[in-house]
Amino acid sequence: MNEVNIQIWIGNNFAAEDKYLKYFEQNEDANPLDPNYVEECQFLANIGDIWFDPNFMVIPKRFAESQDIQTIIDIIKVDEAEKAKIHQVCEILEITEANAVFWYVNADLEVELEVEKPYRENYNGLKYIGNFCAGSIYEEKTLTHQATEQHVWLGSNFNKEYDEYFELDRPNNFCHDLGISWYDEDFIGYPKPLKKEVTVSKLVNKLLGPGMPCEQEIVESCHRLGIDNGNTLFWYDANQLGFNPPERDNYNGLKYIGKFSF
Repeated sequence: MNEVNIQIWIGNNFAAEDKYLKYFEQNEDANPLDPNYVEECQFLANIGDIWFDPNFMVIPKRFAESQDIQTIIDIIKVDEAEKAKIHQVCEILEITEANAVFWYVNADLEVELEVEKPYRENYNGLKYIGNFCAGSIYEEKTLTHQATEQHVWLGSNFNKEYDEYFELDRPNNFCHDLGISWYDEDFIGYPKPLKKEVTVSKLVNKLLGPGMPCEQEIVESCHRLGIDNGNTLFWYDANQLGFNPPERDNYNGLKYIGKFSF
């Protein structure tokens, strides 16, 4: 969605409160990019994502007994026009009564929570209802820092299959080249390559944006590596990787040029 939205789960769960809430607990010291990592948070394991901001997870107190579905829907903080749509989805899923609901606020549209398909029958006893607009309730916010360190690769690649290097639904060459098992798509950027080579400076202005503070650093790093021109670049959040990429001459036709803040 291109506006603030919430993702909703509705259903029945009568477990003890501590057991119910444990479903959402994250290990903040864990590194999901470690090849041997096993997801400890059951909610994240169920949806197939690696992180959520607890400040944007809303978990209302459950009812002691199941309630009519409209009673549950009326609790949800969502644009009023969306409530009929939520009711319609509940009818399709044959949810007529429930005692629990929770939702996640996608206030930062750059890092929306991802729920893996096919959807599960059960998320802690609840069913996934979907995304619904909530811009009248919640303000858009940035959950990430304005500038973070990014690993950057730059060079030339004119292959039509350029994007396949990053695709997670196949044996992944990006992960293979880095020596990791997988990566989070929320923290990578790989713009569409230009149709022709341009100077590094023009490439940075075109694909990262004009007036980037790190532009000169990138240009100088490229020149040291003998790169004067290119048609594409990609980056990955350095905080997500935890180590410098291995020295290789070729990452999908590009070279690793270093870490830069933007």
